[in-house]
Amino acid sequence: MKNKMKKTTLLGIALIATFTFFTSCSKDSTTTTTESNTQKLVGKNWFMSAAIMNPGIPDGTGGTITDFYALMDDCSKDDFMNFNANGTYISDEGLTMCDSTSAQTTPGTWKFTNNETNILIDDSTNLGVLQLEASMMKLKLTENIGGTDQTISYTFVKK
Repeated sequence: MKNKMKKTTLLGIALIATFTFFTSCSKDSTTTTTESNTQKLVGKNWFMSAAIMNPGIPDGTGGTITDFYALMDDCSKDDFMNFNANGTYISDEGLTMCDSTSAQTTPGTWKFTNNETNILIDDSTNLGVLQLEASMMKLKLTENIGGTDQTISYTFVKK
């Protein structure tokens, strides 16, 4: 009798645990919300963390340089951009300014184009959106330089 009661108790606990597990999972799946690209982009300080050139440029010794970020001055690596929902942005020089006579911040405009697959900056710079998440984005810029299409893929992180 004791053995049967013990099995019944264990079975009851297992059923309650299973029920709790499945109902908690279903609650989580129904509360998931999807952010729009605008929500992912705006109101955050975006810092560049990588910039890769393709094709690379000659380094003068027979090699090729593809890491554009490594070529940047340290004073530029703390710069960031903050996009606003109203289509404006602020570019900030960060803590270390390369030129002490420059303005700390510079305003500009932005908008999504091509079904949010591009970001147009100041009506002149068209950046392709490779990836846009809540805390990371990858953008690309392609320009023809000397008859060659040069693409720079930028990675930005939210801080």
